[in-house]
Amino acid sequence: MALTEIMSEEISMIQLHMLSSLYKEEPLEAYSGFLNPITTTYSDNGIVDAQYRVNQSQSFTINIELTLDYLRNISVIIPNPNEIRNYLFNNLGVEDLIVSICKATMEEFKDRAKLYLEMYKDHELNEQYLTLYVRQEHYDDNIIDVIESISEQYENEINEQSIWFLITTDFSSPK
Repeated sequence: MALTEIMSEEISMIQLHMLSSLYKEEPLEAYSGFLNPITTTYSDNGIVDAQYRVNQSQSFTINIELTLDYLRNISVIIPNPNEIRNYLFNNLGVEDLIVSICKATMEEFKDRAKLYLEMYKDHELNEQYLTLYVRQEHYDDNIIDVIESISEQYENEINEQSIWFLITTDFSSPK
């Protein structure tokens, strides 16, 4: 199930706990201002899970946070998460594509590379776009071919989303 489908109208207690780890707050305290429980499941030990209704704007924000958290969990390094967060909020609906590209790139390079999701800024043209940098300690001879192969797999989907997304390397050493 896609992240955007999960967060379309309801958020569960389990998802709240995922979010609370980002903000180091208790989930109900952190979100009690806008969450209204619609169902609650109890066990002998207490509350097992609860469903909450959120509005569309909150759903987008939560989905973006879950996306960023997921990317970090699969070891994508995000040096400036606020930039990526703003980009995703301004390009709603691309989260699943970004996750798919990052996963495919991670699967291709495995432990041979570190991935960095950053905003590339071209100050001369006053443009910026999302970039996934592949960085290795010792660069494979065919790294450009592998990156181009991954890019070609997602070219149509990127074009359909009308976004600029680049998978590349700058031949820097991973930090």
